[in-house]
Amino acid sequence: MRYGLAKMAATSNPRPNDPLNPLRWAVLLMRSKPRGSMRSLMPALALAICLAGCQFKDASDSSREAELTAIQSASHPFAGFWKDGHCIDDFGLAIAPAGDKLYSVSFCGPGGCFEPGTYRPNTALVNDPEYRVLDKDTIEVSGSDGFARYIRCPARSGA
Repeated sequence: MRYGLAKMAATSNPRPNDPLNPLRWAVLLMRSKPRGSMRSLMPALALAICLAGCQFKDASDSSREAELTAIQSASHPFAGFWKDGHCIDDFGLAIAPAGDKLYSVSFCGPGGCFEPGTYRPNTALVNDPEYRVLDKDTIEVSGSDGFARYIRCPARSGA
């Protein structure tokens, strides 16, 4: 996968050597991971792909719906903004209410969020084999390299 993405970064962008080319950043992110350490690669790769191909509107509009509605309540205690390991990143998962006892799980980054229900299917979180709820502020999310731990954070740092 590394070499395919590197080739795409060099050939699919009209300015392949542009330091702002998001595909170049994806290649750098993958090269910075030690071999076998793919646990947090998926959010970084999703961010790079989205920066390369997603077209977000102004951050004040619906591209932030998932983030703006990810508010904890008595009926949805796991709603909130969750990050992989620490709260300093400008990206993470917005877990928002999506109906009775269901949540949407959307990846959010500096440019916006995936529309609710499109990044991952809506879920109850509890008793879903794709998620492990460890406590009210710690969950694990299944990915291609096993489960990754996420902690509840106040918000996306740039929000």
